[in-house]
Amino acid sequence: CRSVAEDFGDALCDLRRVVAHADHGVGAEGGGVAHHEIEGVVDLIAPMLTGEGGPIAVDSRTAISTWNRITRGRDGTGEDARQVARELGAGLVLSGSVVETGGRLTLTGNVISGQTGETRPLTSVSASVDSVDGLVDAFVRQLLTRQSGVAAASVSAVTSQSLPAIRAYLDGRAAYRRADEARAIESFSTALDIDSTFALAALDLLVATGKPLRIQVCRERACLVSSIVPGFPSSPRIDDLFDRAARLAWESRGKLGQRDRPLLDALRGGNYPRASSARETLSGLTRAVGAAPDRPEAHYLLGIMLLYQGIPLGLSDSRARADAAFRQASKLDSSYLAPLAALVDVAAFDGDSAKVRRASVSYLSRDKGGPTADYVRWLVAAATRDSSAQRAIRSRFRSLSSATLDHIYLTSQMTGLALDDADSAITIISENTSDPIEKSVALRRSSLLALNRGRPSEATRLLRSVDNLRTDNNAFLQWAMFAAIFQEGNRALANSSEHRLAEDVARDTLRPLSRDELNRTSMAVVTESMWYLYNGDTVRAAKAADWLQRHYEGQAQQTRIMAVAPQMLIASRARRAEGALLRARVDSNSLDGCCELGAFGNILLAQAYEASGDDARALEVTRRGVWFHAPRFLSTYLREEGRLAARVGDRAGAIRAYEHYLALRSDPEPVLVPDRDRIRAELDRLKRSR
Repeated sequence: CRSVAEDFGDALCDLRRVVAHADHGVGAEGGGVAHHEIEGVVDLIAPMLTGEGGPIAVDSRTAISTWNRITRGRDGTGEDARQVARELGAGLVLSGSVVETGGRLTLTGNVISGQTGETRPLTSVSASVDSVDGLVDAFVRQLLTRQSGVAAASVSAVTSQSLPAIRAYLDGRAAYRRADEARAIESFSTALDIDSTFALAALDLLVATGKPLRIQVCRERACLVSSIVPGFPSSPRIDDLFDRAARLAWESRGKLGQRDRPLLDALRGGNYPRASSARETLSGLTRAVGAAPDRPEAHYLLGIMLLYQGIPLGLSDSRARADAAFRQASKLDSSYLAPLAALVDVAAFDGDSAKVRRASVSYLSRDKGGPTADYVRWLVAAATRDSSAQRAIRSRFRSLSSATLDHIYLTSQMTGLALDDADSAITIISENTSDPIEKSVALRRSSLLALNRGRPSEATRLLRSVDNLRTDNNAFLQWAMFAAIFQEGNRALANSSEHRLAEDVARDTLRPLSRDELNRTSMAVVTESMWYLYNGDTVRAAKAADWLQRHYEGQAQQTRIMAVAPQMLIASRARRAEGALLRARVDSNSLDGCCELGAFGNILLAQAYEASGDDARALEVTRRGVWFHAPRFLSTYLREEGRLAARVGDRAGAIRAYEHYLALRSDPEPVLVPDRDRIRAELDRLKRSR
């Protein structure tokens, strides 16, 4: 494996870095060691080389992937090892073999200079096959002592004293390399069942069950936590495993090296169990990449955050940076499939069908039968308008995994491709679940799609179905009102909902409230104030805003942000001086990304900027809102983006937004056909004037 790292200047860094690989050895009596067990030894050695007073290891997945690519199945040589070192920027290589003979394992190694080829042999160590931890401990102690002159960390400090736990962990690592997330999750869980202090197993389980940008939906005392980013597992069981992994990894974080702790911090979040904002998560993952630049998972997760939240965070080059992060993850481990699939998404969101085809070929050459392969086939068929391929994948929709269908639901809307498939996907998800919380989430998402598609009657029916599954009636009332305020929802339903909500607000604002009651009541008052402004009743809106300001203390962060929105709109429309301060305050919170600001928050902020006469800023905020909590209120954001872009002279941007809007509204209900046709006429006018 590897390393004295050189700085980009002439001076040498004093940081030593080591990367491990092991050759397959066969004993004199014909006993052998399986390839995945060889990789397992590397997985055990690498975490012990933390850089704290000695060498630091390259990520074992990266080392193994590079070794396998260079040797291509043949016996490796010292020169092959040096090439691995050169590609990974390493100064030293640890090359070794594992031999099993008569129930004993022997571990032999050499330290090779990546620059000169000088080889220094290490003393062989042996132990019985049930003492792998002691064997590796002795080997690494010798390595660290010879290379660094410091005492070695014991293997039990970074892994586990239990051989069954070690074996389960190594099985999970191997499964994750094969993109078999389900097997990896089971294996990491088994390792923790055996040894709950196994910090590395807990961290890897946290990665496998990770939920970037967590949101929580509760019914009575039961809750479901999901990610707004598609492609990650979601179920009550996954929630429990994620929480367990976060708790156990945190409790045993002292066993993690300096390269591992930043990844734990990023995935767990500094406010756990409360979810972190997109900006906090992105910052955490950036630190994780800096601490372990050779860890493929860190680059991949960073790319995911850039792809789905870079635009809301105001990063103009976020998609290019996401592309680079995915390519780096794939370069570090060519067997890692997730970043290759993400590159297909990057191409689709760029609207480049040729690039989609090329990226899909790269992915499908490595995975022909997995759940993600189904998604990639769907996306390339949709992007290239391959009707034959579309029919083939649609015929299998009911056999697709819920994660695949969820990905189709989101990507279809965010690209404007094959919208009927989004309808089918979310319908199947809803039909396939019996859990009340999961079904309510699916029905709610169905209603959001119906609104984007211009089908308010269908959205109303779906919302009523959600209401039948809930005990918190206020959520249904507020959703119905927001649908009418921001997305052409059913006005009659919104009116009746407002009357019911007003009764609750009148009662609750006259009595002492607990913290939870205050937050619920405050959001209800925000909704009421939005309704008053929507109907031109500035007096009652101001009264509601005044109550929110008087009860500011004790409100949750999300509620506090939304509580100033009515006041911001009122001041901006009146062109009062405080309007600028309030806009700046809400804008700053908006730039933290999802999810503390409501999904409609950027609509309100854009309205405030436009009312103040700043159309350019209104357009910028609207474009951020498209991806803020995608695909909520997507059709509204696109319609407003087109209108504002045309007003400020960005004809190309207006055309793109209107074309996407019309893709969503390809088959609206009759009541919204005139609006659809009006946008179509405006699009035709813009195209003629080019």
